[in-house]
Amino acid sequence: MNVLIKRSITGLVFALIMILGLSWNMWSALFLLGIILTGSAIEWNQNFSGKNPIQAFLNSIYGVMVLIFLGALSFFTFFRSFLDSWILNAILISCLSFSISAGLILKNSKRHNPPVFNIYTCFLYVCLPVLTIGLFYIHDFGITKSWVLFVVVVNWANDTFAYLTGKYLGKNKLAYNISPGKTIEGAVGGILMAIISGILINENLIRLTPQLNMPQVCLLCLTITLFGILGDLFESYLKRRAGIKDSGSILPGHGGFLDRFDSFFFSVPAGIFVLWIIFNS
Repeated sequence: MNVLIKRSITGLVFALIMILGLSWNMWSALFLLGIILTGSAIEWNQNFSGKNPIQAFLNSIYGVMVLIFLGALSFFTFFRSFLDSWILNAILISCLSFSISAGLILKNSKRHNPPVFNIYTCFLYVCLPVLTIGLFYIHDFGITKSWVLFVVVVNWANDTFAYLTGKYLGKNKLAYNISPGKTIEGAVGGILMAIISGILINENLIRLTPQLNMPQVCLLCLTITLFGILGDLFESYLKRRAGIKDSGSILPGHGGFLDRFDSFFFSVPAGIFVLWIIFNS
């Protein structure tokens, strides 16, 4: 089967599952996030941590731990009251800074690092972003679900059109030593379509509350795309360092969880952070 057709079919099924899971209700959203987290943590252990059995166990239960934590927050209003305080802001800032710092730390590390180091970086790269998204959901599901979908769809638009533009028009390499297939033309095409998609969604397709003005939408979409590109390059660097092409094979034409959610782990928390600033300004 043609690679593009295989990617398209898998992408369509994947998109339907993501949209239904993230919008059905809070529990479907948290369950889906738990699956993403667990699958990504398992792949992290298989590819980047030397397959240490202790790391495998700890990385594999990240999803369960986060679901229990978020479930407790959902049931006990005392804990949920903290979501309106500085704690969520601190987690959002930490999520962005730690995800980036993980790449800087790994750049100067060996192929197989100490177990504590790999568990720590897995937590920063995989667990913190998903935890941040879950906390945002719990804050006010009726409002936040639409905004999470907004960020996810804009990120998809960036990924999809960056791939298509780069495939058919790409000539100048974006970061050849990290990801030879990515081009500057692809990145520009993805950014433009992401901004266009964000404007259309904000103005016509989804009734979002609160409504954003044009500069806010452009800022949000630009943040999502830039962090998405950063996340994509970061995972490409990890795979190149590990000597692998894909992190897994569960998604035909796309690879594994980490291949599909590489930009997601960076762009969605970054988008949520910008939204949090806008909502509270």
